[in-house]
Amino acid sequence: VRSAPQEPLHLPMPTETRALRIANALIKRPSDGRTLQEFAAWTGLSERTARRIFMAETGMSFAHWRQQPRLTLALERLARNEAVADVAERLGYATPSNFIAMFRRAFGAPPALFFNATGDPRSDGLGGAFQARRPHCYTRSRFLIAPQHLSDLVSATGHPHTLC
Repeated sequence: VRSAPQEPLHLPMPTETRALRIANALIKRPSDGRTLQEFAAWTGLSERTARRIFMAETGMSFAHWRQQPRLTLALERLARNEAVADVAERLGYATPSNFIAMFRRAFGAPPALFFNATGDPRSDGLGGAFQARRPHCYTRSRFLIAPQHLSDLVSATGHPHTLC
């Protein structure tokens, strides 16, 4: 497990109570558009302290951490053949283009190429050109991707993702 590569959906949770409250709010509602300053005020933290806590406890900036639950939900919905525009709207992106750009940065390909017509992410129709950059290993301990999310993703895609 320790030697497994870190994948794009890695989501360590903060342990500090107020930061954890922010994290849980974003997991429950990834489209929440509040700024870090607004979240910090909501939990009784300064923005600077909240920023430091997220970096120290998760190894990620707040903005990067915030993107991770969105990516997870995006994969689940896209695997169910939901339209990209609908997924983008549900996740709070201003336009589908913004969502597609974020998805491409995270996974190396736009959503349309990530899943082929059968919904199997192993076959990209490009001879596996970006297959190695795709997530294939999801860690369960202290991370967002719980077993129920994985079973949803596996049942929707038919792809047996590896649990490390």
